[in-house]
Amino acid sequence: MDKSNFAQGSVKKIILSIALPMMVAQLTSLLYSIVDRIYLGHLHDLSNIALTAIGLSLPLNSIILAFCNLFSTGGLPLCSMAKGKGDLNQSSLIQGNTFALLVISSIIITLVAFVGLKPILFLFGASSQSYPYAREYLEIYLLGTLFTMVGTGMLPFLNVQGKAFYGMVCVISGALLNLILDPLFIFYLDLKIQGAAIASVIAQAVVFVLVMRALWAKDAVLKFDLTSFKLSFARFKQIVGLGSAGFVMASTNGAVQIACNLTLKNFGGDLYIGIMTILMALRDLTFEPT
Repeated sequence: MDKSNFAQGSVKKIILSIALPMMVAQLTSLLYSIVDRIYLGHLHDLSNIALTAIGLSLPLNSIILAFCNLFSTGGLPLCSMAKGKGDLNQSSLIQGNTFALLVISSIIITLVAFVGLKPILFLFGASSQSYPYAREYLEIYLLGTLFTMVGTGMLPFLNVQGKAFYGMVCVISGALLNLILDPLFIFYLDLKIQGAAIASVIAQAVVFVLVMRALWAKDAVLKFDLTSFKLSFARFKQIVGLGSAGFVMASTNGAVQIACNLTLKNFGGDLYIGIMTILMALRDLTFEPT
């Protein structure tokens, strides 16, 4: 049976074959942010300021996720609907346009963030003490923006091709690699907060490579080449129109994080931002699975 043809087989089995791997992948993806905080919390001389630096980077992560949602959650349903109609060419074009938009936006975000990193971090609640550490972390982490956005954004398109299990393997591989590399870079190589950023970038790069490998595979249902990357304004409008809800949700979350950091800075300083960073990890563990 063709796993990419959802008109064949039991509806219940098809739903479970897609939903279960997606659920496992979603839960596993929480390890990326939580593992960094666990290890950095054990830096006896820098634990407080290191966690504060992570907290200062969260609004920027939300902005990256917002643009990822804008194009991924917008393109995915359009791609699925076109494939359901049997129009594989249109489905391939939507997938390729989504990929191109993710690449372009990731490059723009990286450049803007690097150019305005200092004012951005102070806008996010940095102090003169925490800024150098947040800068050290983000100067490396931002190098992986393309890997993060494209890997995360294109991962759901594997489901359209009946490769939900492979998509789960991609996420688990990245999370486990991050789990292994974090102590190696943070403690053994004594890179501290920079080590956490390096581990995250490498893990995200691996996920990116695995996802691209599947999309470019010879047995891929949808064509994925330069012709499908050519942007169309009509498809752009459709993708942005559907993805705007996810964009607003993620960007609003970023705005809340900024407001929270600034309030904590005024009433408790860097320590309070570090404490909130830990609490937000607990919040994610509680609410993300639901």
